[in-house]
Amino acid sequence: MLHITDISKSFGSQILLDGASLHVRPGMRIGLVGPNGAGKTTLLRLIVGEMSLDGGEISGRKDLRIGFLPQEIEEIADHAVIEEVLASHAEVLSAERRMIELGQQISQAYAAPAMGTAPAGASAGEAAGRVDAEQLLQELGALQTGFESVHGYELETRAQTILRGMGFKETDFARPIAELSGGWRMRVALSRLLLEQPDLLLMDEPTNHLDLESLIWLEEFLLSWPGSLVVISHDRYFLNRMVTHIADLDRGSSTSTQGTTTIMRERNASATRPWPTPPRISNGRSSRPRPSSGAFGPRTPKPSRCSRRSANWSAPSASTRPAWSARPSGSAFLSRPVWVGW
Repeated sequence: MLHITDISKSFGSQILLDGASLHVRPGMRIGLVGPNGAGKTTLLRLIVGEMSLDGGEISGRKDLRIGFLPQEIEEIADHAVIEEVLASHAEVLSAERRMIELGQQISQAYAAPAMGTAPAGASAGEAAGRVDAEQLLQELGALQTGFESVHGYELETRAQTILRGMGFKETDFARPIAELSGGWRMRVALSRLLLEQPDLLLMDEPTNHLDLESLIWLEEFLLSWPGSLVVISHDRYFLNRMVTHIADLDRGSSTSTQGTTTIMRERNASATRPWPTPPRISNGRSSRPRPSSGAFGPRTPKPSRCSRRSANWSAPSASTRPAWSARPSGSAFLSRPVWVGW
């Protein structure tokens, strides 16, 4: 679907991306993680063409539709809320308006002869100039077929459902966007993207302006959405719920891992975890020093242990010895043996 190959991007002496590569396949949901300033937002802007590459290549299939939700909305049209959400389907809305016009013209064309509006003794030229109802019906039928194929009759209902999920009330649908705060404008932009249903959705911190109820609704919506997703978020719970892969962007390069942030942290911790020291046993006595007195005074003298130790002590059995496993073959994350059961 989308191939990012050895790309590089720098601003002056600061190198953000240096040989980064990533392959986005259909249906993949990728969480883009990394330290602040690693170039995560820059990578998304490079994908949508808002910035130019210094090197490398970004390629995708010819009919790929990409939607991008930035972290902050700079400009937004001064429409009503519902109009802005529907604005991405301008062709569908135009077809709907034309269908309404055709319906009115057809009604007038059939009503005119019945009402006797055609003048008596009208010439052939005047008759030819009248609206041909049959042609209008053919045009209307073609528009209706195309309108139904893109689910045009469901479009406004879907838009209202998404807006309700984002926390809007019905009284807000006709409200001008200029009256909304920055956070609610972000919700309008997100609603528009969700209605567009692009093949690849790029989202930069989409949970920043959502309350808990809207966040839960967004998670459920995205989990049932068939498209691909690349998302930047510091909300680890959201990433664990959403993503199937993690792309770790650090020091200018990216590393892709299948799984969630929890799996990635566990693997990274395995690579840096200190090698555990097994317990030391010498002559049947633990290396831990024994106290010279008890908690409530001097210890009561006991008989010599020499005979008892020689009689009762035996070497630790195989079941009590610490077991060790060799480093798994092909692992990119383990740098030393791991103690089983640790």
